[in-house]
Amino acid sequence: MKTKNRILSTILSLCLMCGMAVPTFAADINTSGGTGATPVQLTAAATTFDVTVPTSIAITVNADGTVTCPSASAVKIHNASAGAVKVSNIAMNNGTWTLASYNGGSRDLLAQEKVNAKKLGFQLSVSGDTAATATNGNQTLTHDASKWVINPNSDLEITTAAIATAVSEAISAAENAAEVVFTIGWNTAA
Repeated sequence: MKTKNRILSTILSLCLMCGMAVPTFAADINTSGGTGATPVQLTAAATTFDVTVPTSIAITVNADGTVTCPSASAVKIHNASAGAVKVSNIAMNNGTWTLASYNGGSRDLLAQEKVNAKKLGFQLSVSGDTAATATNGNQTLTHDASKWVINPNSDLEITTAAIATAVSEAISAAENAAEVVFTIGWNTAA
């Protein structure tokens, strides 16, 4: 009985080993200079997407009507992903102020508005490309996404500029005048 069990155990072990074996196929080459193709099979895990956008952009409307904006090093998007990403869309939405045309930075149109009209024109610039408000209200900004690419473990520094209508009283507590919405995705091959 013990011999039968050993033989049966050996046969079962051999069956299990054969079932777990990965077959390998080889190309037979029968002539000198002949070739054989061997496929390289690849599997991959999706790369981690990890991007940080600014939590706020602090601007100040000065008493003379000019606007002070933060430095480019203060407004940046950080890419901690393993691959390059790009800003594919930039939208601006009204907040407590109404968006207006940036008008190339000229305050001429906004200077004609009534005091406390709460209108704001805004521009973002990177790598020689600018995206600015062009109309009144919520809008999608026109930009060249190929200039808004962020390599892995890098920052995209954004220069900001703004124009605004005059206010009759100081605004001491920061208010959410407007909102910038960045849409970011992988910089994929076409």
